[in-house]
Amino acid sequence: MRAAKLTQKIASCCAKTITEGNLESNTNTMRLPPQTIRTLLEAIFWGSAVSFTFILGSAIGSWFSLNILPDYSWLITRKGEAFYIFVFALLFSYLYFRDFLQVVWKVIKSSRFDIFIAAGLSALVVFSNKNILSTYIQEHVMELNSDSVLLFFIIVFILSLSCVLYVILQMFNRRKKVDSKFANDNPIRDSEGDLLDFSTKANSFAENIFHASQGKGLVFGVDAPWGSGKSSFLNLCKRYWEIKHKNELIVYEFSPLHYSTDANLLERFVDGLIKEIQKNVFIPEIRPLFSQYSKLIKIVNGFSIFGVKIPEFASRRTINDVHNDLECALNGINRRIIVIVDDLDRIELKEIKNVLFAIRESFKFPNISYVLCYDTENINALEADTPEIETVNEFLEKFVNIKISIFLDKKNLENFVSKELKKVIEDKTTDPELVAVVLSGLRDIFQSPEFHRYTSFVGDIRKLKRLVNTVVLLELYKVNFDKADIDKFDLAHLLLIYINYPSIFRKIYNTETAGGYGFFSAVGPYDSEFYPKDKKRNNGERSDTYENSDVYNEYLEDLTDNQKFLIEQIFNVTRRLKRAKNNDSANHYINNEDSYRKIDSVSEDIKTSLACFNGDKFTGSGRNLEDYLRLIAHLAPPEEEKQFAPFKNWRDKIISEDITIEQLFNQPEFSVELGEQKRQKLWRLIVNNTRKLNQNVAGNLIRYLTQNISKYSLFENEVLGVGLRHHDLPYFLVRLLNDAGYKGSMNGNNTEENIKEIADWIFGEDTHKDEGILDALLEDERGILGLYDSLSLRLICCSDRGGDIFNVSRAIAKHGNKEAPTAGDTRIIVKEEMREISQKIFGVFKSRYIDKKINIFSEVQKLSLDNITGEYSTYVRNQVKGGVISEDKLQADVEYTKFNALGFIVYQLGDDQINHGVGCGLYDPLGNADKGMIKNLMNKYLFERCFNPTTSENNYENLLSLLLRNIPFDALREDHFGKIPDFKLKTIVGVLDIQTLSEFWKEHREKIKKLNFENSGKKIFMGTRYVNSDSEDIFASYQNDLPRVYKALDDYIDNPTGKGESPA
Repeated sequence: MRAAKLTQKIASCCAKTITEGNLESNTNTMRLPPQTIRTLLEAIFWGSAVSFTFILGSAIGSWFSLNILPDYSWLITRKGEAFYIFVFALLFSYLYFRDFLQVVWKVIKSSRFDIFIAAGLSALVVFSNKNILSTYIQEHVMELNSDSVLLFFIIVFILSLSCVLYVILQMFNRRKKVDSKFANDNPIRDSEGDLLDFSTKANSFAENIFHASQGKGLVFGVDAPWGSGKSSFLNLCKRYWEIKHKNELIVYEFSPLHYSTDANLLERFVDGLIKEIQKNVFIPEIRPLFSQYSKLIKIVNGFSIFGVKIPEFASRRTINDVHNDLECALNGINRRIIVIVDDLDRIELKEIKNVLFAIRESFKFPNISYVLCYDTENINALEADTPEIETVNEFLEKFVNIKISIFLDKKNLENFVSKELKKVIEDKTTDPELVAVVLSGLRDIFQSPEFHRYTSFVGDIRKLKRLVNTVVLLELYKVNFDKADIDKFDLAHLLLIYINYPSIFRKIYNTETAGGYGFFSAVGPYDSEFYPKDKKRNNGERSDTYENSDVYNEYLEDLTDNQKFLIEQIFNVTRRLKRAKNNDSANHYINNEDSYRKIDSVSEDIKTSLACFNGDKFTGSGRNLEDYLRLIAHLAPPEEEKQFAPFKNWRDKIISEDITIEQLFNQPEFSVELGEQKRQKLWRLIVNNTRKLNQNVAGNLIRYLTQNISKYSLFENEVLGVGLRHHDLPYFLVRLLNDAGYKGSMNGNNTEENIKEIADWIFGEDTHKDEGILDALLEDERGILGLYDSLSLRLICCSDRGGDIFNVSRAIAKHGNKEAPTAGDTRIIVKEEMREISQKIFGVFKSRYIDKKINIFSEVQKLSLDNITGEYSTYVRNQVKGGVISEDKLQADVEYTKFNALGFIVYQLGDDQINHGVGCGLYDPLGNADKGMIKNLMNKYLFERCFNPTTSENNYENLLSLLLRNIPFDALREDHFGKIPDFKLKTIVGVLDIQTLSEFWKEHREKIKKLNFENSGKKIFMGTRYVNSDSEDIFASYQNDLPRVYKALDDYIDNPTGKGESPA
């Protein structure tokens, strides 16, 4: 506050003098200021001193040669010239390092002939009396003690030598420039570093100031927010003046912030101005004039000691006199002075006003112009804390004659983070292009219509440099984003939260890591504890959308608008998925506002990359958000093997026809020795982008799946990462047919004429005559598993399963019956749709197994590990050897897979119900009467061929194992009362005709029971039951469960009331 009081006094004084007209200049009057007389006297003194020093040196040199070095005759004969050489060398070295030559040149350029004449004449007068002075000096010099003089010169020599050595060491030890890996916040110095296109505007502004300074001094204002580049803008102006008007201007920069607590603020300003003037021109009167002027300003109102005001003695010279002398001196230098006052908005409001008033009014000279740098908004904020009668804007208008504002073009900001980073990152080990990749998500921000809401975070270079330095510090540029599921937009926003709102970032981290989810991340209907209550359906059906949790919405209520805005960009499900949909043409399922959050409409690309997804209650997989958080907080890049990004790149290459699926799968990355996981990921991404496939690419993919499905593993094991043949590949094939298997598919032109091609693919007709899918799947060499593949394909094509395969359903239905309905009751639609394909598949089964009397159970039992794992049998065996899975577990899984395939075939061929698909048993082998003849034929085949003991008594076990496998899970475990529930025959009969079964049991039960199958110790693996995150393998044992099957059969026969029950 001392500075404020002092400057207030100055302001008061200046106001008084201005009012009284004391500072009116009188440049037309010839004046001889006292300081000029003083300067001439100084010149006379120094001229005399130099001449006298020469004479004194000559005398000392002679004495030195005679008394100190008598053995060196050459020195004696030279009469002290060695001393001259030594002194001259020492003096020259000192003056050289003190920029003496520049000072001399400055004096010469000043054209102050009066000073030269005064100094020269005085030196000449002294030198003309050399003899008299020499005689007088020598008389006294000869009396000197040689030891004392020698000691003195040794000390001088040592001191001089030390100085020279110090300078030499400084030159050798000068620090080499070390490039920083971070972007510094220093303002630019020239146009080469101009990233914001300031140069043109700065040059124009600088030129206008130069011309304005030639008349009456004006005050210019540069009004811009912090970080917008005011200092860089002024540096460009200074550079322009240096190039264009180097010898016409003196530029002085003054920052009151550096002295805001200094009581001698005015002295600091004056001292700096004097030094800058003297650095550029030789004008010896300037310092005493300025010093006297500043003192007179303070004298007017006196001074105070400990708050007690003490009047000054009256000065003989008035402020007006000194002001006029100072004006004359400044006019004599033939240069304009520009004073730049920076950081004006960073000091207290009262100090701002006092500094403005003091500097502007006290130093009002014609050839001095001022440039004031400030941010009006910051000053207004200060004013709000200390309200004044006069507003800041009104006050500034009194002092600032011309104002310019700096506006940042967001295009320049965008270029900074994409193209210009190499200009601010000096460290050669940090690749600016990689840093630009990390920050590429900012492009969407700069192009956003909501950019004005981001200016608080990325609205100037300083903020962007802070973001760049954060990326460099966290070494995010080392992450291979081509192989990471990182969305640059989400990463940029999380970084902005990390930098600007660390407490919010910490909240996200604490709630969404270590298995946490659902606070910020999206939740689905199965996440019941987080799913918003108002989104749950009341009719018992589950919702089918992603939502934000209630706790998330409650958390937002306490945040500021800026905080809420940043968070919503990442985690608001509707907003984020809508944005993703607009950027991802693969999301072709989304067609209205209500569909953005639908679970089935979100593509795999989005689910695996957006930060709003972070796993769920059951799988715990897809921890996208946690990957982001760990990357930022712990510099831990995502695990490469879990990322989808490389697969997206391969998918795009397939879509663009740069590579075929066969060529890709022949590469080492997709070797069969690595399992099926990578191929599964790729297939999922391809299928989620089927609308991008042209007919050629789609045809190649369909042919590949048709021809190679048997090479994949039907044996499914999540740990080993195998099992694509079980369900995925048939589904992928149907999806490709539905979305891309016809002409015009890329445009969605699914007319009946176009989608007929889908049926041609399936049945091998017209353009696909020799490449029918069913014919390929049912080839003889594919055996019983080829039948499994065809039935799996058929089931997926059923229109009542809700699989969004409308094109396939229509094509199959219309192929068999031109009048088949494709809208209305799904039971009627699916019945008509599946007739032809069901009859074709059963026809192959009948000719291959029924007519040839081949027991399908025996065929399945013959299947080996090689048969059910395709080309992956070696991989599976290696996993067993490596201890990933035990041999016992493998055998149990293999047996389960074999019998599961058998059960599926029997059920699909023998079932006559319509329930999420229709069984082949509903139809007849030929025609459309649909009397269920296929079911009858299947039952006859099973009981006469597969269960008939006349061929082998082991056939009994075929029936019993089929019944055991039909026991529901709940009947194999204890209930909450500790009892194992009973079951009735209709629960386990499956597709078997219950009447035929009861007759068979009557005839054979005694024989069967005598075989004591229950004592064999066999167990049948039924599958794995999952409860929350726990899993349990379920077995049906011959010992415990076969007697229960016997009981159910006996009860049905012995209890007449049971005969009327229809089978389940």
